[in-house]
Amino acid sequence: MAIVLSRRFAELIDQYAAVAATAHTSGGINGGTLRLVDGAKLLGWLTKVKSLLRQACGDDSAHLENFSKVEKDSSWWTGSADKAALYFEILKAAQEDYDGGYLESIRTMVSAEVFASELEQAEELLRNHYHVAAAVIAGTVLETTVRALADRHGVAKASLNRKRLAVAS
Repeated sequence: MAIVLSRRFAELIDQYAAVAATAHTSGGINGGTLRLVDGAKLLGWLTKVKSLLRQACGDDSAHLENFSKVEKDSSWWTGSADKAALYFEILKAAQEDYDGGYLESIRTMVSAEVFASELEQAEELLRNHYHVAAAVIAGTVLETTVRALADRHGVAKASLNRKRLAVAS
């Protein structure tokens, strides 16, 4: 998953060039001028960026929060080239944090804390002769950890259901 998201960041950064290339000057109110980009291209690109920010950074991230602030700021004209540039800078910041491992490390730390407490529960159950319950909890921790590692390194996950195990035995 991490490899896919890193690649998507790079794709969207490259795609911004197509949006920025549509920049043009238009007459504004009171004789002023506005720098605009193609609104349809911008909207398509923004939709993909917002989706990526949710996946990679989370709904409560500073990246998505800033994106939403820019999005809600009504002082900008729709299709403003300057507003598009702000979105682009948010995307680049998110890519830097994601590729640098700064976002993942927080998730990893929280996961490690949860897994440690679950393993402590499994140990306590085992000490009290609740072997099945201890095995279930320990197995869940193991499975969750292996999935996270597979996602982080782009390894495809396979199912280990009983039919497959019976065939393999």
